[in-house]
This record gives sequence, structure tokens and C-alpha cells, in this order.
Amino acid sequence: MNFENRVSRTERYFTRGLQRRFELICNILNLLSGPYDYTTIVPQFTRNIQANLSEIATEVTQLNGIVSQKTLLAQIPFITDPEQELKQLTEEQAQYNMTSFGRADREEETEASDYDEDAVNDKQ
Repeated sequence: MNFENRVSRTERYFTRGLQRRFELICNILNLLSGPYDYTTIVPQFTRNIQANLSEIATEVTQLNGIVSQKTLLAQIPFITDPEQELKQLTEEQAQYNMTSFGRADREEETEASDYDEDAVNDKQ
């Protein structure tokens, strides 16, 4: 808890400092060219806390079927765009299914041609 308080306080100091810099930069830009508003710039901080990937994987697996796939993918730290990941996963599954079914069709054709050859050989 003490660490969290220290991080929050440091984040507040950084935010104030960055906002002041944005204000000064926008004032200079306003003198040189068009209107710039420093209040529209919102600094966003991302805490670099190490994640236990095995715990996250276990949680995601347990939540499968309870929440949406997009929500599950958003929980995994190295996936930055869950929508793109879902799209890519769907494409890969479709490609896999096409290859698998294509192979199965070819095997059926081979078996059918073997059967036809056997039938022709039996008639002779």
C-alpha cells in the first residue's frame, strides 16, 4: 500500500509538470501560428508492473464461456488490440479448416479411386 501511495503521488507531480510544459508549448505555438489548447492534452501513465502470465492464463481459461472472447483477450498484457487478435484468430481457424477439409476430401477421392481400381481389377 505504501508503494501504491508513492507511485500515485509521483504520478500527480509528473502530471502537473507535463501540463505546465504543454501550456508553455501551446502558448508559443499560439504566438507563431493557429490556436492550440493545452487542456485537451491528457497525459496517460502506464505502470510497469510485472504480470504473472501463468496466473493470467489460468484466469482466462477459467473465464472462457463466461465472458466474451474480446474481454478475455483484453486481459492478456501482450495483446494490444483484442479486436485485431479476434479477427486474426478467425482467419487462421478458417484457413486451418479449409486445409483440413481439403486434405480430407483428397483422402476420400484417393480411397474412392482405389476402390474403383479394385472393382475394375475384380471384373477382369
